[in-house]
Amino acid sequence: GDLLNQGIFLMTGGSTEPFLTTSVSNEDDGLFHVRGDGQFSASDFYNGGGFVRIVGDGEVRLSQTYTQKNSTVYDRETNEWVEDYSSLTIVNGLLAATTIDILDGTLGGSGSIYGDVNIGDGAELLPGNSPGTLFIDGDLLVNVGASIVLEITDSEVDRLVVTGTITILGDIVFELPDDLGLGFLENLSLADFFFDGPSVAGATAITDFGGFSGASFFATTGNELYSYDVNASGRLVNRQFVSSVSASALATPVPTMTAYGLVLTGLALVLIAARRLRGFSKPE
Repeated sequence: GDLLNQGIFLMTGGSTEPFLTTSVSNEDDGLFHVRGDGQFSASDFYNGGGFVRIVGDGEVRLSQTYTQKNSTVYDRETNEWVEDYSSLTIVNGLLAATTIDILDGTLGGSGSIYGDVNIGDGAELLPGNSPGTLFIDGDLLVNVGASIVLEITDSEVDRLVVTGTITILGDIVFELPDDLGLGFLENLSLADFFFDGPSVAGATAITDFGGFSGASFFATTGNELYSYDVNASGRLVNRQFVSSVSASALATPVPTMTAYGLVLTGLALVLIAARRLRGFSKPE
């Protein structure tokens, strides 16, 4: 039958197949955690204000869709629905569905996703685990108002390997440590971050940048935000200072999982990246 989780669901081994074949809802700060060699199967999955974490050899396989939205609560003082909990999905194992619709919140990790991925207005895609590679066997669509955040170090960068079509209509934000400098980024190109091919091992750098024609490009270093254009070779050019943000703004917490979720993730940097982006003021 259907499964509703509003607490903690932990699967460390074995398989639900063929016992669970209907819908799953993970809501209201619920933690849904599949690890070890756990194999969880269902028809569809709704993450509404919860935290889904798939790690190790853990797998979540769906015959239909994976949908993520932030949860809302009715505010009787303003007579409006307001966000209650933000949603987070970390895939360091395997997630398979016909489509993965991230309408709110964050999708991240260094695992494998099988299915078309849609990142909606206001949602974020954070590939890698400081840094790392996320594999998507399907198409990737990042809509207007959505963002991809890519971390850069002096030895490694976040990478996306996509077997299908890449269409970026939102923002691509490159995050650099304070001591690295924007010149390091400007010596790279989109081909250092985006790849195609049948697998991570068989991936090759993209050479066609047509899917990025609708994107906006930004870089953050320290407390400063810069905008860029991209030339025909995929290189970042025409740097422009946009804005800065105070240290207090960087420290402002994002509505997200409770403390037990952060302890289990070990991915505080992922949330910091999302937090930093929200702190900047970008031109409309």
